[in-house]
Amino acid sequence: MRVILQGSVRYFAAAELMALLAQPVHTGTFDADSGEKRIRLFFQDGKIAWGEGTSGNDVQALVTDLVGWTDGNFTFLDAVSLPDGVTPLALDPIELAAEGARRNAEDQKVLALYPDEQTYLRVVPQPQTDVISLKPEQFQILFTIGTGRSLAHLLTALGRSALDLYPAVHALQTAGLIEVATAPEPVAQTPEPVAPPPPPALSQSRRSTDLCAILKTRPYRPESAPPLTVAYRDESRKTGFSDPSNSSNDQTTDVLARTSSRRSRPLQSSQAIRPLRSLRRERNPRCALPAPAV
Repeated sequence: MRVILQGSVRYFAAAELMALLAQPVHTGTFDADSGEKRIRLFFQDGKIAWGEGTSGNDVQALVTDLVGWTDGNFTFLDAVSLPDGVTPLALDPIELAAEGARRNAEDQKVLALYPDEQTYLRVVPQPQTDVISLKPEQFQILFTIGTGRSLAHLLTALGRSALDLYPAVHALQTAGLIEVATAPEPVAQTPEPVAPPPPPALSQSRRSTDLCAILKTRPYRPESAPPLTVAYRDESRKTGFSDPSNSSNDQTTDVLARTSSRRSRPLQSSQAIRPLRSLRRERNPRCALPAPAV
């Protein structure tokens, strides 16, 4: 198997290649690629016996696609091996290339009807035609256009190619049922105010931690507390207590001394012991009881 011919489609047009390979002496396999597209043609005595590619096994469609290429590479090998189970054909490559050129020219005319896919169309409110006859596909296009749609939206919504959709759209426009209009300006949407998120709820452990932090910042200081004072009803009961400003050891010693002296002190006479109420009255003359009447 040898490579007889190879080159670029940019410098060798498909029509020229088909005219060259149409000679009865050429039998082999023609391979061409352009991007992701692949085409393989099997030649027997200058006739195309079979073809296959990314678009299928339609030889006319393959040659038409090849004629429309502006870039790509090709090779021609001197050996041919047809796929199993196929019936060999005998198609003239020159005629296939000519038909492909004619179809491509028609396709270019169709695409020229609407060069921009963003062309905005709308249904005419009051058409001038008295009798309207629509095919199901044309009614579907009118229903999709509605008050206004772009060609790009129609291609996506209907799932059709431009070569298939543009002729039907052009027929509706020629009949006066749709017209080209100016697309409306998009309305700016004001963002809705977003409420601030609520503060996170403190768990029990978090509250305890915060309370401990507060207590640590405000420690208890005994020296800052006011001195402890004791009010006595009798001045004689102060015996044994020291000044509150003394140390804790001195306070303990004075308390013990006061307790021991109280236990060892003899009982006073009954006249010396007076009830608490009488003491209060003597100290406060206002509370004294009136003298009994004689």
